[in-house]
Amino acid sequence: MIAAETAPKVGKPARRGGIVMLTSGTTGTPKGARRVEPRGLLVPGMLLDRIPFRSREVALNCAPMFHATGFALTVLLLGLGNTVVLRRRFDPEQTLEDFERYGAASAIMVPTMLQRLLALGPDEISARDLSALRVVFCAGSQLSGELSGRAADLLGDVVYNLYGSTEVSVATIATPQDMRQAPGCVGRTVLGTTVRLLDDVGHEVAPGEVGRIFVGGFTAFDGYTGGETKEVIDGLMSSGDVGHFDSAGRLFIDGRDDEMIVSGGENVFPGRSKSCSSATPTSMTRPQSAFLTMPSASGSARSSSSPQVPKPRTRISVSTSRTTWPASRLRATSSSWTSSRATLRERSSRRSSPSDEHCTGPVDR
Repeated sequence: MIAAETAPKVGKPARRGGIVMLTSGTTGTPKGARRVEPRGLLVPGMLLDRIPFRSREVALNCAPMFHATGFALTVLLLGLGNTVVLRRRFDPEQTLEDFERYGAASAIMVPTMLQRLLALGPDEISARDLSALRVVFCAGSQLSGELSGRAADLLGDVVYNLYGSTEVSVATIATPQDMRQAPGCVGRTVLGTTVRLLDDVGHEVAPGEVGRIFVGGFTAFDGYTGGETKEVIDGLMSSGDVGHFDSAGRLFIDGRDDEMIVSGGENVFPGRSKSCSSATPTSMTRPQSAFLTMPSASGSARSSSSPQVPKPRTRISVSTSRTTWPASRLRATSSSWTSSRATLRERSSRRSSPSDEHCTGPVDR
């Protein structure tokens, strides 16, 4: 058939191809981010240098494929000859069953998925055979020290935490040892990447000081599809976050750059307060909590630790002002969460979908 084909051969493209990934929408509606196809082995090298992925194993990819984490890790694992199991929707019970059924050696998740998996409890988790599991790769949002500690206790030292973004690519990776020694950290800078913390005028901050995170490397994105881009200083691109390094060179994320609150002339980042509060016993029993800003009668910010409890189905409006709204804690009641969850379940039941199990790669099980 090929020999009989008379159509002209397709010529080589005039320029290199690329892909468009969706951002996570941290600051609003997700944006399309253009990425040029990387050349060389530095991208897989920076991951394999820290994370012990191996060839010819089974991996569960629970993360969305339209974001960089799920897509990039699936490509890497397929390149290593792995069988990759995909499902249309994440379900913690199904994921736990898949670990045992396929003898999965690795899993790709976002921290919320890991939290839901651990919420099944020690009895349910210990009843499964997870002896093959060596890597639980987390990225996409901040992994708290409390959550990584619980994961280590229930699953073993298997959690690896990546910090980066669709725009800047990979910045740091924390190993299980990093998170044992410094809970809440996102690890050290990866191969081929530079991470610097800069102040508001672009100068590098002193060791231990909080600064805006800028990342440099050859893997940065090529701009949003709408024409915008991120701030760049001396070839380093802003991640949009603020953080600090400890004495061992491990990075900690203290919040978003636009979350900074000016109180009494001092810069305050609510991320640290949120991390401390999330580790308290009362917060651990109610994991669906958040820090929002509340108006202040005076021009100066005030802090409040008393929870603001909304009524079920109440819409919450959040101001984006960074100077006149202090951080106050808000925790939704269990009835609010239950009613919202029931509404989502009702809407989901109205939709029909095909079978949600997909395996790609050399399946031999």
